[in-house]
Amino acid sequence: MAKPDESAPTYDVHAVTVDVVRPLRLRYLRPGQPEESVAYKSDEFDSAVHFVVRDEDGQAIGVGSGHVENRVAGHPPHLTPGFRVRGMAVETEWRGKGVGRAILGSLIDAAREAGATEVWANARTESIGIYEKSGFARLSSEFDIPLIGEHVVAVLGLLTRKELKAMRAAEAAEAKAAAEQATAEADEVPEPDPE
Repeated sequence: MAKPDESAPTYDVHAVTVDVVRPLRLRYLRPGQPEESVAYKSDEFDSAVHFVVRDEDGQAIGVGSGHVENRVAGHPPHLTPGFRVRGMAVETEWRGKGVGRAILGSLIDAAREAGATEVWANARTESIGIYEKSGFARLSSEFDIPLIGEHVVAVLGLLTRKELKAMRAAEAAEAKAAAEQATAEADEVPEPDPE
């Protein structure tokens, strides 16, 4: 097992309200667009979480949000419940220094706490490295989101192989029982009315 890089900086990641994350979202994810472009409907979901890393002066240098949402894009399997990461943004001069990975780690922890079986994101192609370094896999080809840019679906499974196997066995048993029930109901022919 590899030892952690003790020279790598660590950052304090804090849960915050959505109004703290929106300015960086606007600056880096939607430049030139109106403020309402970074007010996602999901920001108000009960499951929504928002995280920030601040510099020594208290200024936000990185943000990210997430919420429970099942994935429908990218290659299967689509594990449920899912947890979507979005709105990841880091100040330019802080990129490549572990800020984004620290925030992503907190979002993964939040996904586990929410009972998610996978974490996913529509990741910008220029930012896919942060996701891959955190164990995510690309599960789609590139696609364009108008006015925003090229993305790929990135997914991190949270189940062990044993848990995944047990989940698939339970799903197969449910499907078999439902099929048997449907067959039994179809075989029940009503008695003809004696009239």
